[in-house]
Parts: sequence; C-alpha cells; structure tokens
Amino acid sequence: MILYAAFSNQGGMKRVVEAQLKQSSQDDVIFVHFSELPPTEVHKNQVWLPWSNTNKNYTTEKILFYKEELQKKIDLSQIKYVIGDCLTLPYFEGMAVEFIYDIHSLSLPLHSELQKDFSFLLLDKLTEFPTSNIIRLGQVSFSKHEYSWIKRSIGFISNSRNSTFYLHKYYADIIEGKPIFEVPVISFLESRAKNQGSYKYPFFTFSRWHPQKGYHLLFNHFWKDHALYVRGVNIKSFLPEGLVHLKEREIHLLPWSDNSEELAIDLVNSEIVLFPAIYEPFGLALEEAMSLGCLCVAHRNNSGHEEQILDQENGILLDFKSPNFMNALKVIYEMDEKEKNRIRCNAKNSKRATIKDREAKLTKVFEWLRERL
Repeated sequence: MILYAAFSNQGGMKRVVEAQLKQSSQDDVIFVHFSELPPTEVHKNQVWLPWSNTNKNYTTEKILFYKEELQKKIDLSQIKYVIGDCLTLPYFEGMAVEFIYDIHSLSLPLHSELQKDFSFLLLDKLTEFPTSNIIRLGQVSFSKHEYSWIKRSIGFISNSRNSTFYLHKYYADIIEGKPIFEVPVISFLESRAKNQGSYKYPFFTFSRWHPQKGYHLLFNHFWKDHALYVRGVNIKSFLPEGLVHLKEREIHLLPWSDNSEELAIDLVNSEIVLFPAIYEPFGLALEEAMSLGCLCVAHRNNSGHEEQILDQENGILLDFKSPNFMNALKVIYEMDEKEKNRIRCNAKNSKRATIKDREAKLTKVFEWLRERL
C-alpha cells in the first residue's frame, strides 16, 4: 500500500491538507495527517495524529512514540511507499519502504536568498525571539535533513514550476534520473463575504512570523497616509520598543485567527493586499486572495509570485527592496478606480488549478507507484 504523510499548521497548510483529504478517491492510499488541531472532517483511509512542529517531536523517544501510535492505527508492514517531506518522513525511518519527497518549500533557495541581504535582522530589534535564531536553526536542521531525504527519495512531487527549477538548480547531482511530478497546490477559501462599498484596510498583509515572509520589507516604512494592517503576528512576541516602532509607523497588528471566513472578510475589505515574501515556491495566500478578486501587490522575488501574477493584468509586481517602493505603492493606491477594478476582475477570473486537477496529477503519482509494486 501507499502512505501519504502530510503536516499542517493552523493557516494555509491546514486548508491545503483538508482540501486534499476531502476530495481523495484513492482506496489503496492511507493519508496520515500530522497537526495541532484535528481536521474538520475525518475521511476514509485517513489517520490523524496530534503534532506540532517543534524540535522536541524529533527526539529518538518522540519518533518512537509516533511510530507506535501509527502502528496502533495502521498495519505498517503493508506499506511499501511513503510520500512526505523532511517534517514527516523521519517517523518512517527504518521501515522497509521507499520514499517520495513532497516539496512544499525548499530550504536551500530560501537560505541562499537570506544570505544576499541581512536586512531581515531589523526584526530582531522588535521581538523577543531573534529571527537570526530561526535562520540558524533552519540552516542546521532543515537544509541538512532536506538534502538527506531528497537523496534517498525515488521520485518527487513538486508544487510548482518554480520548485522544479530550484530542485534542479540545487540538487541536480542527487535527482538525476528520478521522476518529478508537478502537482498543483489547492485549498478552499470559499466565502460569501462582499465589500460593503468602502475598504476597511488601506493596506493589508497576512502570514506567519518568519524572515521568509518579508515583514522587514514593510516594517521600516512609515504608513501614516494609509495605514498598514497585519494579521498573523502575535503581538505578545513584541518588545515594548517594538510596539512603539510599529505605532509610530501606523502599522496595526490584528489578532491571529485560523477562521477562513474571517480571513476572507479581511481580504475583500482591503484596498490593496501586500505579499512581501522574499522566497515563495507557490504563494498559496496570494492564490486565495486573487480568487476573491483582491488587488494584490507582490514582491518580485524570482519565485512563485512571478508564476502567478501577470504584471498589471491580474496583479502587480514590485521590487519591495527598491528605494522607490513606497512611491510606487502610492501611485498604485491613487490609481483610477476603473483600472483597479479591472485588475481585481482579472485576478478573480484567472485560470487556476482545481481540486480535480490536483487529484488527476496525484493519480499519476499513485499509478507510477502501483506499477512498481
């Protein structure tokens, strides 16, 4: 049998995994879902394990614990293939199985980008836990284990053309001759929320707190003419001087919420939604905002943003590192409303992969594995 292991946080990945499980029709595939919160629905051949992404869950004792928990729910001796990534595959270490690496995000491209510009260290002045620690831990842990698992895998699932490109760029020596299946990322962010005729938030952005997400490209600017609203950052993590820094710049932190409807309401009531990530294999949040008809302005980061946005047609690409960034943003904000709505309409109507497309692509992966049985 085939086992597909996936993790999810409380945001975008949760919606991705649940959408995948909801639509799966593979009778001989067992889906194992690692997450802090239980899925909203439990489906056939689905196993849920309470889990959080911390180093404590990768000790020898914890890995053994999760293997024992899996064995209680699944006859692991029947599993021949495991699909997962460096966060989930360690729990199947030592089994007589072959691995397929499922790419969500690659560590080496991210850390390569961070090494080019250390301005993200600005964030260390604002919060209690230094972002430099996140980078150090990521380089030591994820990059190392990522290489190991990619080397050991017999094939790959890539979430975008961009990820495929970086897989070849950074791992050419260990992927040669191995198949790569491009499978689109899909989630549901359906909503009946509508704009009420005026925009509550002039500028809005949302994502987890990590240097990858590019908050440092926004937090050093002054937004006094048109305030910036941020959802996804825990206000309790900020130092008193960090909160003063934000207040002086008219940057407002909204409480974290994993409620999809609440996020959708935020998005449709935002004049402009910003996506400052310095590396994004595929912008799930960007895709969701575009599907709701938002005017999205994304950082030109030589990764997923350029794959998703056709500049000035269904969104706008800007260099968020440019000294002229805020002036360019002002021009967009003052753009004729008809032009803004044209871009919003194009964003909403952009061709995007459906859950059926994802299922069809995944089926090809499963068929390839079945032929090997």
